[in-house]
Amino acid sequence: MTILRNLTKRPISILGECASTGECQVVTIQPERVRSPRVMISHETFATVTVKGVIVNLRDRQYGEKLEHLPEEKPGVYLIVSKVVSDASGRDDLLSPDEFTNLGEGRSNLAQSLSRLVL
Repeated sequence: MTILRNLTKRPISILGECASTGECQVVTIQPERVRSPRVMISHETFATVTVKGVIVNLRDRQYGEKLEHLPEEKPGVYLIVSKVVSDASGRDDLLSPDEFTNLGEGRSNLAQSLSRLVL
């Protein structure tokens, strides 16, 4: 059995497969009452550009080595975390909401999937 644990601060709504009639199912996974995992990020400006008279910084982003509040891996358990935490970790048990869509009728920002970064 596969277990999904939502370690973000918000409910995650995911669009399931749609029937041939066009009806789609949505599942919402409530967040657990735990401290959300996080990673420190540092930025360094490597250049600036001017866009319509406004100076915009172009920066390198580097993830810190330490991830905070992240449970250890367990077989059959996937953890839903922010994309930044998932991408910075290198762990294959961390997923983040991906491929967002809007079905209207108050159903905006539905994830079509949960994904992980493959290096």
